[in-house]
Amino acid sequence: MKKDIKNKLSWFEVESAIKKEIAWLKNVIFPYQPNKNLLNYSDYVFYRLITILIVSGEIKVFEYDYVNVDKSIFSDLDKKHGSNWHDGMIKYLAEYFLERDFSAMQNEPKLYYGHADLKIEKENKIIYFEIDTINIFKLFINLKVMENVDIILINNSKIIKFEL
Repeated sequence: MKKDIKNKLSWFEVESAIKKEIAWLKNVIFPYQPNKNLLNYSDYVFYRLITILIVSGEIKVFEYDYVNVDKSIFSDLDKKHGSNWHDGMIKYLAEYFLERDFSAMQNEPKLYYGHADLKIEKENKIIYFEIDTINIFKLFINLKVMENVDIILINNSKIIKFEL
């Protein structure tokens, strides 16, 4: 019995979409300690696995430039890499959300694997923030296992939001 393949993408179409998403991820996500993970795999493997989650529709991802978001969040910060920018961003985001009746946890909020820089919560909405760099292995594990949360990565020019 033949399977109905009329509405299915070809292998080439899927691989093309995966390659395009990998290139995009590598451009917008800055790895911390590249290729360092418990499995000793190259970061490319985890970029690919994250991309498969995106292409399959298991998670949604959105990219924002600072020019497209509420500038009041970033107006007081110098947009540069480094510990001052990192710590200032965490403090600024915590204050921003506290003023809007969210709770904010800055002291190593626990993820399924590892911890985030900041956790924001209001009613049933939970958002984890990672500022600047991230371990690609940690990101993949949390994207694969966690549910009903957003993980937001902020670097010096982009905001990447993963909806799980």
